[in-house]
Amino acid sequence: MDVLYVTDMGETFRFFTTDDDVDFSVLERKAMENINKMTAVLVSLDKGLQVFTLRHTTDFASSLFLSSSISRQIREKVGEDILFAIPSTSSILVAKYNYYNERLLEHLIKCDSDPNKVSNSVYRRKNGMHYMKVC
Repeated sequence: MDVLYVTDMGETFRFFTTDDDVDFSVLERKAMENINKMTAVLVSLDKGLQVFTLRHTTDFASSLFLSSSISRQIREKVGEDILFAIPSTSSILVAKYNYYNERLLEHLIKCDSDPNKVSNSVYRRKNGMHYMKVC
């Protein structure tokens, strides 16, 4: 999984590149501080489903996946062996790892109408460390 750093320039965003004269360790630390200042709540999409997303849509949803608060909520509500998808900048999907949820996330990705696409893939994270594309 790649982490991209962006600066908000008002009407546009600019991605940092390795050619930029910037200390990336400081950039990463500051970015994580900013993400961790934001609050968000992980909620179930439906009472009958164990698929979770953010209560409110935000252009920062894809970044909030990295926040310590969301990580803690994922551990509490889903566990350590999870599936996740980031179909667009405004949405994340998280579910317990199993075949049914994998297929459900694939379907939900296709239903995401946000034009700011991030990925059509479903990923697995096990024990908070390993990320692998499952489909």
